[in-house]
This record gives sequence, C-alpha cells and structure tokens, in this order.
Amino acid sequence: MWMERTLGDMEPVIDKLTDLLPLEGSVESPRSTNRHLEKFRRAQNAVYDCFNNGLMNQRKEFASIFSMNYAEVPVPTIRSQMAFDARINWEYCEDAIAPKFREIIHAAACEQFGIHYHSNMIIAKVMEEDAA
Repeated sequence: MWMERTLGDMEPVIDKLTDLLPLEGSVESPRSTNRHLEKFRRAQNAVYDCFNNGLMNQRKEFASIFSMNYAEVPVPTIRSQMAFDARINWEYCEDAIAPKFREIIHAAACEQFGIHYHSNMIIAKVMEEDAA
C-alpha cells in the first residue's frame, strides 16, 4: 500500500473503498450520491502517479485534488530534477499528502458506510489501546 507509514491505520477502510471502485472510469453518479467516492478514486490514482511515476502524468490533476498551487506540489518537476539535480524526498511527499488524503478517505467512507463509520473507528481505536 502507498503511504503505509502515515495511513497504515486506514488500510482496511481504503481496501473496502477500493472494492467499490470500477476497474475503469468513474463511479456511478459521480456528481451526486457518490461524489466523495469519485474524489477518492481520483485521489488514489493521483497518489499512485506520484509514487510510481513522480507525477509525470497527473501533476495538474494532483494539485487540483489536493488543493495545492502548482508550485506547492511536493514532487519537483522533471525539469527541476535535471536542472538543479533535485532529489525527491518521498517521506516529505507522504507527509504533505497524508492529511488531505485522510480527509478524502474519511469523507468517502462516511458517504459509503454511513454516519456511524467515524464512531466505530474511534471505538475500535480505544479498544485496541485498552488491549495493549
């Protein structure tokens, strides 16, 4: 899983949401009943492109999804990498993306699994801490 260091606790939720996604194209009713699931699908594709291709394919889409200016995107452009010998700091990228991606995951999960999703996550976390 991408971003395991920062979003490892969300893996079961991400897996359940991923099971709801079509193999190709957007989800059904992407502008109404499934708008948060569609944003999750787009964000997941952008995160994949970030860590797999260094945002060679979806840089503008990534900036749009994660509400960043083009210059704020945490991965330097290929031109910057070549001209300034810029190295990609993947931990910095993960730290920059994780809070917004967590919000997107949470919104999609609440939309798909209901209002009690958040309460159940809190209860499960408390129970894990008590068991430890």
